[in-house]
Amino acid sequence: MARPRPTVPGRVAPPYLARVRYRVVIRHGRPRHLYHTLELEAPDLAAALEAAVRALPAELVASADLAEVREAPDPDSRPMLEGA
Repeated sequence: MARPRPTVPGRVAPPYLARVRYRVVIRHGRPRHLYHTLELEAPDLAAALEAAVRALPAELVASADLAEVREAPDPDSRPMLEGA
């Protein structure tokens, strides 16, 4: 049986936890704000935050001032527009 893929280095997600897709948006830069977006999978919000911290490029750390974490939209579950 295959081992579950680690969500964060050193931590393995229990097989009973469903993986959730998260989108993390980091606002950085001064005086003009820029946005850096990460998409990742994790079993829960805490693991998503830990993974985002590890994935954040070092050059953004000094000027980042806001982070937003949301469940990422699933493009396959979005209804198709008729006539589009």
